[in-house]
Amino acid sequence: MDYLIESFSSYLIQRINTKKDKALYSEILGVFLYAAYPKQNKEIFSITSKISNSDNQIRVVGHYFIDYLDNQGWESTEKSIDNILPQSHFDDANMTICYLYLEMSRSDRVSKNNFILILRNAAVKAMLIENHKIRTNIVTRAALRIKEVIGLNEVLKMVRSFENFKYDNIDSNTYKIVDKPEMIDDFHPDHVKEVYNRLANDWILWCLLAQHMPNLKSDPVLHFRYILHISRFSELNKDIKIDFLKDFVKYYEQTENKLPKKSIDEIKLINKKMEHSIFSEKTIKRLLKPLMV
Repeated sequence: MDYLIESFSSYLIQRINTKKDKALYSEILGVFLYAAYPKQNKEIFSITSKISNSDNQIRVVGHYFIDYLDNQGWESTEKSIDNILPQSHFDDANMTICYLYLEMSRSDRVSKNNFILILRNAAVKAMLIENHKIRTNIVTRAALRIKEVIGLNEVLKMVRSFENFKYDNIDSNTYKIVDKPEMIDDFHPDHVKEVYNRLANDWILWCLLAQHMPNLKSDPVLHFRYILHISRFSELNKDIKIDFLKDFVKYYEQTENKLPKKSIDEIKLINKKMEHSIFSEKTIKRLLKPLMV
């Protein structure tokens, strides 16, 4: 069996390294490696390391994990990627994981739900990259990819669906684990999991808003909804939320960008009906006051 795996892999790698149809052979190799190694195995990296171009290496591993995702589910895939890639031959694990997620998002074999989860995680991992230029490039690519594939209104609905609303009012101290991971054992595992889940949701919304999506001029109400959803019941990313709100108000304070009354009324109602903290509701209402005339 090992001989057959090595032999067929070598044939495909030779095609990837020398032929024009690199994408096709990369996909075939990725699918083949999953069939050979359905459980996470570092052996796949000793095989892909023989591919001369790192982009093609990522492409093969991406197709491997697409099949892994189809069969093992999201949580197992995320853990496998986090566990196995830092031990691979790639130099920067976080950067590699981001590029891997971006590559996976290009496949039409990925469901819409998994597509958002993949790019959400790419945005989270990008925050750990020190190189500002590379980090910005990854965030921009993730945002543009989302806009290209899924309507921005649907994105918000999907992101909200990832949250378990029964945890809206968990102990606010639980959110301290983001800055103090040593406190994790002090809280219920489900609450800890939900905190990191909501942090990831905040980052994908930040990723889109930072790229001016939804567009302020053409879709102010949806843009406002995105801002509102960041840190719904915590103060974890409240500074980011407030900064976006200030930019929102500043834009519409300009005479040429004045909000129509219909949009103002809708924004008032959305803030009132939004399921978020009293702090958020009052702060948002105060910041929006210059527009509510």
